Amino acid sequence: MWNAFSSASRPGSISRRCLSNATNNEGLTYLLTLGVRVLTVTEFVLRRALAQEQARLPDLHPENKQRQTDTPTAERILKAFAKVSLTSYRMLLERTSCGG
Repeated sequence: MWNAFSSASRPGSISRRCLSNATNNEGLTYLLTLGVRVLTVTEFVLRRALAQEQARLPDLHPENKQRQTDTPTAERILKAFAKVSLTSYRMLLERTSCGG
């Protein structure tokens, strides 16, 4: 989980100009903590579901594709879904009344 926190605070991720204002600092702190909360809940829910199903996820370790895990990190899950795209189609149906 702390990987997400440390990757967001790498040098160069946020410009110094953004940090010069106290309001910006509050906003960035809020967004960062919100992101960490989302990642934490994602990991918790996924790990709980895997434990209930007694399942393991394959293909999350780039160094060893054969390795399976029952405790995936949110970062690796998001990387696994990075190339997935979602397309949504909405079909409008015209209503006609029959009768006169």
